Amino acid sequence: MNPDIWRLRRSLVPISALLAGTILTNGAVPAFRRRVRERVVSDDLEHLERIVRQTEEVMRGLRQAQAAIGRVTGEGEGAGGLVRVVSDGRGRLTDVRFDPRVMRLDPDELGRQALRAVQDAQRSAVRASEEIIERARESAEGFPEPLDERFVRRRVEQVAREIE
Repeated sequence: MNPDIWRLRRSLVPISALLAGTILTNGAVPAFRRRVRERVVSDDLEHLERIVRQTEEVMRGLRQAQAAIGRVTGEGEGAGGLVRVVSDGRGRLTDVRFDPRVMRLDPDELGRQALRAVQDAQRSAVRASEEIIERARESAEGFPEPLDERFVRRRVEQVAREIE
């Protein structure tokens, strides 16, 4: 489990218990108070566990996307296949091959064809990387809403309504 998530989880449990205890200081029956406190803590722990699971799933998906981008390659060619180039997911060239027949081209044309092959390879790699990123972004949209002041306020109001 992610250490930051674990610290958040550990810090929320006492907050839930404290909230349940402070709201119920109006002289309610101790047994009822204990039941409500246990239910509030249990509900909050279930909510927190759900957030932790969702966060871990999103993080796992992002790590997989990062690894997939590292494996992406793009290929390009110029001069009718006489120049072949391979690029990685970051756009760096990993392989350049010239067919011996490419030497028949004049130097300017060879330069243009090599540049075309490089650009095609990089565009291909970028397209593949963007597809991976888009899939990762879509899966990250399910990222849980952070626990903030509104969440705590809603929980306090909910417990207060249940006590009345």
